[in-house]
Amino acid sequence: MIELDLSVPWNPPEPALPPRKRGRPWIALAAVALVSAAVLTAGAPAVGTAPGYRLDDVRILDLQASGGRVVVSRYEPQAPGSTAEVRRLRDGALLWSTPLAVGERLMFLSERVVARMNDEGGAFTVFDAATGDRLWEAPRLAVIGGAPGLLITEDLAEGSPQFRTIIITPDGQIAPNQPVEQVPRRYRALDERTGKVVWTLEPPTGSIADARTDGMWVLSPDGQLETHDLATGAVTATRRLAWSGTLSWYSMGDDGVMVSTAGQVGTDVYDRETGRLLWRWPATGDDSVPYACAGGFYCLRDATGVAALDARTGERRWHLDGYNGALGGDGRTVLVTTWDVGPAAGAEHPIAAVDVRTGRILWELTGWRLTALTPDNRIVVWREAGSDGAALAVVDPDTGRLTLFGRAPVDHRDLSCVQDDGRLACVADGILSVWPLP
Repeated sequence: MIELDLSVPWNPPEPALPPRKRGRPWIALAAVALVSAAVLTAGAPAVGTAPGYRLDDVRILDLQASGGRVVVSRYEPQAPGSTAEVRRLRDGALLWSTPLAVGERLMFLSERVVARMNDEGGAFTVFDAATGDRLWEAPRLAVIGGAPGLLITEDLAEGSPQFRTIIITPDGQIAPNQPVEQVPRRYRALDERTGKVVWTLEPPTGSIADARTDGMWVLSPDGQLETHDLATGAVTATRRLAWSGTLSWYSMGDDGVMVSTAGQVGTDVYDRETGRLLWRWPATGDDSVPYACAGGFYCLRDATGVAALDARTGERRWHLDGYNGALGGDGRTVLVTTWDVGPAAGAEHPIAAVDVRTGRILWELTGWRLTALTPDNRIVVWREAGSDGAALAVVDPDTGRLTLFGRAPVDHRDLSCVQDDGRLACVADGILSVWPLP
């Protein structure tokens, strides 16, 4: 590993203001503060940067990781479709494989089970992630959450999964909220290894369910908000919002409940305990939507950057130009970046840590591309390094200090990575490389 010294300031050129992008949440922040930028020195020795192992195949299309295993999809030039391989992440040992038809994919449902499914819907088959043993099959289902040993699912006998729909008119305005599909919905908790039903929930038509780590939250058209235990399905709490109507969407947060009513424009925010209305967002003349981005704050994109809104009042607390996306935070700081902006696809994105209360920039990193976030809130970034391919580094969220740990071949500005079990797995030009994270 190489720890890069940031003690010598390096001042990059002033970045151009990114253009507005529809359909992307923008984040709130403010004022100019201390800016520290990091750069790899041209003569840095590549000590300890070789991957733990590589699969030099050039046929790997994509990958995902969970439970110390990695699923890679491999292109098959002599046959339609592809092959999914499940490998042990620490050493790349092949555990098992299965053919995939055109439109099929193999996805982790939990650390212990995977499912072969079709992008167009239809039945899916569940396998043991470690052995490839076929466990059970099911008709159309959407997995919306999980609990230890359980999959929280929505039956799809009718209609389609509940997705939020936002329509932008030709003149750039947000159209009235679209109603949720008015069909009966059934939610079930299934044993992940047998498919056996553990509990079933059938809320009133027009309700929307949200499976979170703290329970299954269900909002009904009459304003009743129930919380169900994920393990048993039992009701653990009942609240009532000062609202009723036809739902378009709602979103639970630690600071409130955001409700979009069909036929209206904008969103209402309610206190999740008392149910009283806190504030309204009118959504006039803009195409952005507020969202919870840090404790006590919602974030909202505007014409020049992002604004932080007080979660209890909706009042603007601070604003920052040039950023449009949040990576996460620890309660004291929020990490921000820009998404899908720049002169070319895969362009470098600035990353900054911001004091969540004041909007003050604590540090800023330029010239790197994001590729992954680790469970301890560190950022994994990469940048092209000439003939050496791509340099990989992790960023300390407190200081912005870079630690270089790997190099990967990148010929087409394309690097796709996942992290799990203390390792980073990347596909570049069809080649899989895996490194231990520092």
